[in-house]
Amino acid sequence: MDVKWEYEISPRKDHYELSDTVTFTIKIFNLNKEKTYEIEAITDIIPLGFKLMTQTIREYDTNIIQIDSTIKFNPPIKLCDEIKFNLKMIAISDHTGYINPEILISQTKIPSKNGLWRYEIRYTASIYEPLVRNNDITSLRTLLSNAIETLIMRKIMELLKTENVQIYGAPGAGKTIILAYIAEKTNGIYVNAETKDTAETLLLYIIYRALEKLTQETAEIKSMFLKIEKHVKALKREEAKYALRGIMIDLLEKIAKSKTFLMIDSLDKATEEIREEVKELVKILKNREKIGILAASRREEKLGIKTVEVTGFTIEEALEYLKEYQPEKEAVEALPKPILPIYLYYLKELELKRKSIEKFTKEIAERLPKSVEEWHEQIWNNLNEEEKTILKLIAMFPEKPDLVAIAHAINKKYEEVAKIIREENIRYLLKPENDTIFHDLFKEYITKKTEEYFAQEYAEKIAEHYKETQDIEKEAYFLTKTKKKQHKERFLEIWYQAFEKMYITGKYKTAQKTLKHALKIYEEIGNKLGMATALGNIGLVLMDLGEPQKALEYHQKALKIDEELGNKLGMAQDLGNIGLVLMDLGEPQKALEHFRMAKRLAVEYPNVYVVVCKGIVYCCVAVHCWLDVFNEFVELFTYAIKMYSQDKGVLFRRVWLDFFGFLDYVRENDLWGVVAEHFDVLIDFFRKIGDNYAVSFLKVIKRVAELGGCVSDEIRGAVTNLPEFFRAFLDKFFAKLKSC
Repeated sequence: MDVKWEYEISPRKDHYELSDTVTFTIKIFNLNKEKTYEIEAITDIIPLGFKLMTQTIREYDTNIIQIDSTIKFNPPIKLCDEIKFNLKMIAISDHTGYINPEILISQTKIPSKNGLWRYEIRYTASIYEPLVRNNDITSLRTLLSNAIETLIMRKIMELLKTENVQIYGAPGAGKTIILAYIAEKTNGIYVNAETKDTAETLLLYIIYRALEKLTQETAEIKSMFLKIEKHVKALKREEAKYALRGIMIDLLEKIAKSKTFLMIDSLDKATEEIREEVKELVKILKNREKIGILAASRREEKLGIKTVEVTGFTIEEALEYLKEYQPEKEAVEALPKPILPIYLYYLKELELKRKSIEKFTKEIAERLPKSVEEWHEQIWNNLNEEEKTILKLIAMFPEKPDLVAIAHAINKKYEEVAKIIREENIRYLLKPENDTIFHDLFKEYITKKTEEYFAQEYAEKIAEHYKETQDIEKEAYFLTKTKKKQHKERFLEIWYQAFEKMYITGKYKTAQKTLKHALKIYEEIGNKLGMATALGNIGLVLMDLGEPQKALEYHQKALKIDEELGNKLGMAQDLGNIGLVLMDLGEPQKALEHFRMAKRLAVEYPNVYVVVCKGIVYCCVAVHCWLDVFNEFVELFTYAIKMYSQDKGVLFRRVWLDFFGFLDYVRENDLWGVVAEHFDVLIDFFRKIGDNYAVSFLKVIKRVAELGGCVSDEIRGAVTNLPEFFRAFLDKFFAKLKSC
């Protein structure tokens, strides 16, 4: 066949870390211009440990269906002369292996001229560390330097000696400063709950801060943190949270001289899962003498702990705060009540400091704005148009603003923008530590002042900047704020890749916004397949955000659309996802029904088939149907053997790894007595197909089970003749068992 092809990999490295992305550039050449070929698939192109991010190839109007390491084109790509396209992948698990891909044309496989590619993915860089590395209190340092100790602070510190406390109050009443101040005063840990997407992120953040207090060596902190992360990554979600709580408590008690406090801020803006986790922590830490909790919200959160309302400064505290300007008591008494700290901040910065006033008098007080809202209007009116534009753009960024992107959007140099935000008219409105808006109330005001046309115009410019710098996550984020047709089309090209990156790196709230925007566009253009894909992925994110009931609704909507389309692959995925949600909701029998329906549909899709079969195994374990567990593994191995020639044994190895995971579950829960009699089901299966190594391995495990989960010298000796694959597992497995 007159077809040649090659692939290029970028970046090409000795090893990759988790969440690294790799682009495969595929080039296929037709040497016989008189004939047109159809490219049906590329086998063995997706390396184990990587996940494909590309769903469509728009230039050739085809969709990609992944079947383990193979991709199929639907419809096939027509090859007349030469074609070139990219496949983007992301590293999701540590693995060492190789690929030797071949394209498929009319059932003929054609190897690439590159041949074999070996690779390694290492778990040496943390996924969570970048999310928790920065201390939330850092951005409050400047505000803390001007803070005074108030009566309410002293009252709260006294209460914390004997009980946990939640404070609540209006925006601008000073809740954040109270928490940060007490954290500094007591060597506690300050947490901004709004910026934590999941319970795991919250717990890992606290653990990271505790490690910092144990040692000042950054490398040592990262090393210890990575060990913790690797340990919990191997656990199921609930088990992981349980393990992290235990590690967190142990570390907090180690760093406590008398008592360590967790200061958890902005609960009203946190996800439902974070609020539930804080409630759980309150219960767990209730009787811990060395650990206390101080939480803050705009409302009472019903945490089952003492609540204290924060209303602002007393007259005496306001006098203390303004003391450098020799305030008259009558002047302070004339201020609007309650006296909010944010009001006094504006008074000091805009009136007293800016005008070089030496004495704050009643006459001055009477001409001041009557509310925080009036201060905002005065501030805004005093800004020029360029300053307003920059502040609006800063407010558009969800976290630390990118001044390079802002400079691109307004056609200025980075140095010019950096200079403007350091000038007197703006600098007091930004946190000097990270250039974010200094207070949520003012950010909310700016957002209201940002006209829709402005937001769209500049979002387009910033998205264009990120397209040029190839940052698809940030490009996708700003494209969600645009409405033009060409930008919607561009968003549909990149949203899935951006979502995969966000999802794998734990940015669930941003991922959810991206998915909802994709859903909205698909609804507008009537693309039902796209709608089903977006709905299903929203369901996955909601599960990670701790909202299984909402996740169930989205998966059911996706299933309804896929049924209308007759999309068997989508239906299998939807039913499997519904099964996972039902398991989480404590309904294993209903989950089992959905997994079995998914299994019947997934026969043509090996990667989905294995996942739903694992779901069936979990359900059978939950309802203690042990014989069904072993029968399910027989079916899985039968299926993997059937696919062996197509995927070069990848699926077969994957099923063994799942079985090893089941054995670890048996060991951890001491279930040897109930499973021992069922190993013969698998032993008989492998004996019939002539796999003597598998038979020998299973006999070893059966003997361990019969001995109640201990290992004898006789058992250890029986391992020596097994292949490396089995011996590697048993070496680790035996190390966790007691000796007979």
